[in-house]
Amino acid sequence: MIWASSIQAAAYGGAFVALNQTWYSQYPKREWHVFNDWGEWKQMDKFGHIYGTYIQGKTSMELFRWAGASKKTRIWVGGLAGTAFQTLIEYMDGRSADWGWSWGDVGANMMGSALLIGQELAWDEQRIQIKFSFHPTRYKEPDLQQRSIELFGERWSTRMLKDYNAQIYWASFRIGSFFKNTNLPPWLCLAVGTGASGLW
Repeated sequence: MIWASSIQAAAYGGAFVALNQTWYSQYPKREWHVFNDWGEWKQMDKFGHIYGTYIQGKTSMELFRWAGASKKTRIWVGGLAGTAFQTLIEYMDGRSADWGWSWGDVGANMMGSALLIGQELAWDEQRIQIKFSFHPTRYKEPDLQQRSIELFGERWSTRMLKDYNAQIYWASFRIGSFFKNTNLPPWLCLAVGTGASGLW
C-alpha cells in the first residue's frame, strides 16, 4: 500500500511539473479568481476534464488493486485521485491571468469520478469506459497554420493538450458486459464520440 501511494505521488508530481512547464509557465499570473467559461470551446474542455479525471482515477484504482488494497480503499481513494489532481490544476487556472477557477470544470471533474466509482459500486467493473483520440491538424492556409502554431505550439505533446479541434472523446460500451448470457466477444464495444472544429 505504501509503494502504491509513493508511485502515485511521484507520477502525479511529475505530471504536474510537466503540465506547469508545458502550459502555465508561458502565461502571466494574478491573484486567485473565478471565471465562468461555460460558453467557451463548445464544451470540449469539459469532456477533457471528464476524461482526465476518469482515466487518472482508473489508473490509481488499478494501482491500489495491484497493491492489494481493500475494495473500499481501491474504489474511494483510487477513484477520487483524479478529482484531487484535477482540482489542483483548477487552482492553477485560478491563479492564471488568462483563465480562472471554473465551477463548470470542477463539476466535470466530479462527473468523471462519479462515472468511475459508480460503475465499480454497481457492477464491480467498468462497462462504460471513457476514451480519447487525437489527430493533429495541418491547415492548407498559411495564416491559419501559423495561428494554430501560435495558439497550440508545434510539438505533438503540446498540441495534444491544447488543440481542442484535434480531440475526440468517446464513451465506449462493452456490449457483452450488459448481456452476460450471450457469446459476444469481450472486445466488442459500441462507441459514441464527440469533437469540435473552428475553436480558436
